[in-house]
This record gives sequence, structure tokens and C-alpha cells, in this order.
Amino acid sequence: MKKALFLVPLLLIPLLIVVFLMVRPGEQNDADLPLESASTELIEATSGALSGRESAIQGRVLLPSGEPVSGAKVLAGASFVRTLEDGSFAIDTLEPGDYRLEAEAEGFVRSGPPGVGSPKVTVLAGGLGVHGVDLILNRPSTISGRVVAAGKPVADAELSLYYVFAEGLDGRQLEPFALSDVGQTNETGDFSLTDVGPGRLRIMVASGDYAFAESKELYLRGGDRRDGVIIDLVSSGSLTGTITSNSGAPLVAEVVLLGSAELGRARRMQSDVQGRFAFSNVPVGSFALSVRARGYRTVGVKDVVVEHGEPSRRDITLEVASGIFGRVVDADGEPAPRAFIIVTAPGQADKLLRANPDGSFEWQDPPPAAWMATATTPFNTASPNTRVVLDEELVLEVGAGGTLAGRVVDARGNPVVTYTLAVERFDAAGPRPFGNAAIGNRQVARADGVFEFGPLQPGTYTLRAQAPGLAPGLSERVVVRAGERRDNVLIRLGEGATLVGTVTSAATGQPLAGATVTLSEPTSALPPNTTRTDANGRYTLEGAPAGRHSLRVTHAQHLSEFSGGLAIPSRGEVRRDVALAARQAGQAFSFHGIGAVLRAGERGIEVANIMDGTPAQAFGLQAGDVIRAVDRENTSDMDLVRVVEMIRGEEGSPVTLEIEREGEGRMTLSLERGRVIVKRNE
Repeated sequence: MKKALFLVPLLLIPLLIVVFLMVRPGEQNDADLPLESASTELIEATSGALSGRESAIQGRVLLPSGEPVSGAKVLAGASFVRTLEDGSFAIDTLEPGDYRLEAEAEGFVRSGPPGVGSPKVTVLAGGLGVHGVDLILNRPSTISGRVVAAGKPVADAELSLYYVFAEGLDGRQLEPFALSDVGQTNETGDFSLTDVGPGRLRIMVASGDYAFAESKELYLRGGDRRDGVIIDLVSSGSLTGTITSNSGAPLVAEVVLLGSAELGRARRMQSDVQGRFAFSNVPVGSFALSVRARGYRTVGVKDVVVEHGEPSRRDITLEVASGIFGRVVDADGEPAPRAFIIVTAPGQADKLLRANPDGSFEWQDPPPAAWMATATTPFNTASPNTRVVLDEELVLEVGAGGTLAGRVVDARGNPVVTYTLAVERFDAAGPRPFGNAAIGNRQVARADGVFEFGPLQPGTYTLRAQAPGLAPGLSERVVVRAGERRDNVLIRLGEGATLVGTVTSAATGQPLAGATVTLSEPTSALPPNTTRTDANGRYTLEGAPAGRHSLRVTHAQHLSEFSGGLAIPSRGEVRRDVALAARQAGQAFSFHGIGAVLRAGERGIEVANIMDGTPAQAFGLQAGDVIRAVDRENTSDMDLVRVVEMIRGEEGSPVTLEIEREGEGRMTLSLERGRVIVKRNE
């Protein structure tokens, strides 16, 4: 299969260890040869598990259910081993270098094409072994159906697959991708696609004079069979035109075609330097065009008719932008990424604008006022507050950001050589219409544990680092100044506790294999600590931080549950077994608590709403009550998440709340936690 992919590569830095990274699409090195190319050069490696030596790489090949895949071939460069009956593998005959791990087994498929979603490892001389590498294969799915046009079969139609959602060999979600040339219809228009990987996907069809078409979205689990898929093609045409200014000059513009069910997703293109654009293979029908060019007013054109035969033509004239418009640039004049513009005036509501990827922005027809504007990004000093002249281009230049540098160490002070770094919280010196996620995280892989994080908007920051098998750690609050580098930031990762348990069906008591168990940390910008249950429903989750936490447990056909009130020590083992109920229509998830919706208000953590039929309602808690203490612990210095975790707990356990109610003062309520089922919004 051919493939069209996009992923963000991670920086590789030499280590004295094995480091997990993602594969860069299109990389060409010996370790990244496609399986077909490398098959004649494979050398069966010695298994460390069999030889008794410490292996460079150890892991398992599993199904999503946790069942082992025995006899699977695990490839690392030109070496391979076979998995044992329990799905385990071990490789120890590896020369120093970079390796991409792949797995294949007869009768199984992977989600996504080779090389994407695969762990990549770096082995250096004297490298430490790494354990716990889980590679996920799936049973193949099958899709069959027919391609027709006006009720008649269409032969020799080319079929491709577009995946909206899929998980890679490493079990992580992939970016959307397409697989082209996966099949073709026969003379009766029928098709059958075998060895299809699971996920949410659409079948894409291309055929001669017919418009490009897509099936409805299909959801496949491993081993599913989907028959009777009908894809109806319609005749196609083409649309051409020219984009010019009102003075007649040709314009380079973004042109978007949208507005038809047959069209599917909107199509985008850029007109050339002579202003010309052309959309081919467009379904016959009526569409809309949206055209945008820097410095000009965005235009929407409706009722653009495309007919079969001769190309349809629509020329579009753009007027010079008016109102408030312009660009956000950095000191080099380049577009500033992820920029926001805050426009203010006395007596007027503030206006927030989001810049386009090219830095341009526009607010048409603002009310007359003495407007001022400033631009801000997560990575720069905000631009000076600038007076706006209506109908004239406004260029807002953001300044330099600052950088944080330091080290991440473990509880003994040894450097942590591979970890992920993100902003836990920050107070910006300037306006901040974005959250921590906009800053993104950094993958760090250095033998000395050193990092550099930036540029960042000036302000006060707390960084968070996490590494496999260790508890996450936070830096102290550090100040970032424009154009400066702040060194000696230290983040210490704890040993962490190990969570173990079994997930079962509440109805039958039978273990549930393949359930996803996640340590809930809703405010973290880093990927959650997640694992799956094995064939016996057992799970192990290492590196859990101390404190009260909830586990989120999910399994197909069962009601997801937040199992809260889990008191985790700084080290050791904690057991929590979870029984999942069958999912009923209209149910979203369940948790053990009191059934109150909380929010952070001006007076503190307050009750926003009470769910019907819950302990909170039965024991007299009311909307507007402010939570002053939970089990005699003052909440004044707690954030919302911590208060929620304090209130959650096992079903039937007591919790005491000290509340403040308007007009009645402070009072104490003693409640008994219960099981709360949250309904879906219909």
C-alpha cells in the first residue's frame, strides 16, 4: 500500500541508554528500511531471555485485549526475534545505533502503515536495557460493498482508505492518514477489502469522469466484518477562475470550495501569481467559495454551479480590507505562530481575534471608537499597545521570549536521561488568551538530563517533567524575562508508587482483558499514565505520584468509571480493583462521590449544580454553597482538581464538608459517598 502521512518527529540526541522516540516519515537509514526492502537482509538475533543475558530490548506483542501473540516476528533494523508463547521477546545482539521496532505475524495486522506509530530506540555502547515495550497487533477486518452511479455498477474504481482515528504499533493515537490503492472494483462494481486495520475510517473512491467520493464513516474493531457498503458516484466537472483586486491586479489567495454533501471535506488551494485557480473532479452541483488574501477583505460566494462537461468559471474580485486588519510578525518580520490580537476601546467590549497561520487578521466593520490593539503569543513578549487607524494595515511586532534551562534528576540525584517536559502553570506578564496546551511539550533525551525550554512569553512558570516508571515532578516557580535565559532549574522525579488491580465485569465477575486504565490528571499538559489489562484482567501502573487520585477505567460495551479516593503513597504498591457495569443507553460514565458539580469562583470552590438522585441532593447541599473544608482540611489553598479528589471516594464511605451558604453562614454537612451515573447530553 502507498501511504500519505504526517507526524512531528522528535529530536534524537546520543544517549547511553535505549530511548523511545517516534519515527520521522520518509527517513532513509538502514534501521528504517520498509519491511519488504529489509526482508532479504534480516539476521535472527539471539534472545537475551533464552541466553540468560541482560537484553537491550525486552517487551511483548499483544492484541488490544491483552492476549499474547506468539510466534510474531519483532524486527529491529536487520535483526529479528520471534515471540514466545506468552508474547514476550528479548533482543540483545544489537550494535550501537538507531532502530525502529516493527512487529508482524501471520493472520494479524497493525493499525497504520509501517514506520508510523512505531517505537524507535537508540542503543549505544554500554547501553542500559529497557523493559516493558508493548507492541500492539490486531486481527484483520474486512469491508465489502459496491460502487454505483445512478444505480449502475462502476467497474475499475480505485479505492483508498482515509483514517480519522487509529492507534499505532505503540498503542498511541495516530494523526489522520490515508492509504492509497488498497483495492479496485470488479466488473459488477463490487469490492472486498481484507487485512484492514481497525479504527474510524472512510473509503475514498476515484473513477474516470465521476467525482471523487467518500463512504460514510465506518468504525472497525479488530476482526470486524462490514458488508453491504454502497458508495454512489455522481458526475464530475471542474471549476476555474481568477482572483484579482478591485484595481485588476492578480492576487495570490487561499481559495476554499465547500458546501456539498457529495464533496465531503472542504477543498483548499492557493491561486498562482497570476491569480488563477482550478478545482478538478468536483461533483456536479451548487457550491460556495471562500477567498482570502492578505490585506484584502475575505469574500464568500454562494451558488457556484458546477456542471458536467466544459469547466465552470467564476472570477472573483477582492476589495482592499477595511476596518481593523493587519499582520502579527516577529522581530525578523516572519509570521508569529499561534498569535492572538486583543482589541480594546473605552466604553466598548474587548474583541479577541485569532491570527491566521500567515499572521494576518481582520475585523470587518468595528463600531467607531478609539481602538487600541496588542498581539500576544505563547512564545513572545506581547507587542506594544498600538493605536488603530481604521482601514489601514496594522503591523504588530511581538518581541523576544525567554528561555528556561536546567536538569531533571531522580530521587537519588541521578540524571533522568529521557523524559517529557511541559508547562504545568504560568502567570504571564502580558495578556494570555491561551492555555498551557498551546505551549506544547518537549521530548528530552540527554545522558546528563539537561533541558532547554523556550522561547516562552515572559511571566512566572512551573514546569512538569515525567518519565516512564517514575513519579512526575515539578520545578519551583521561576521567572522568565524577555531575551534572557534562566539556568539551574531543577526538577526531581520521585520513585513513585505502583498501582495494581483487576478489572472485572460487575454482572458476571469475569475479568475484562484489554481495559484501559488511566491515572486521571486533568490539568496536566502531558500524556496521561496509561496501561491496559492483560488476558486475566490484571493491570500494573508504575510511577504514580503521591496524593489522592482517580483512576479512569474504560472497556468496550461497559460504562466507563472514575474510581476515586485513591490515596497513593510516595512509594510502594497500592491495590484497586474495579468492576465495570454494562453500559445502558444514555449513560456517559460513572464515579463514586456525592454528585455535585463544582467550579472555581471568586469566593472559592463553589457548588455550581446538584445532580438529581445523588447524595449531594439527599443531604441538602445547594448550588452556590462554597466548600470551605473537606474532612477538616481547609480548601483555601487547594485548586479545583484537588478539592474534587478530596470529595471523591469509595461507595459508602463518609465525607464531611464545611460549607458557607449565603444568608446562613457556615455549617457542616456529613454525607455518604455513592455511585453517580452521569448522563449523556442528547
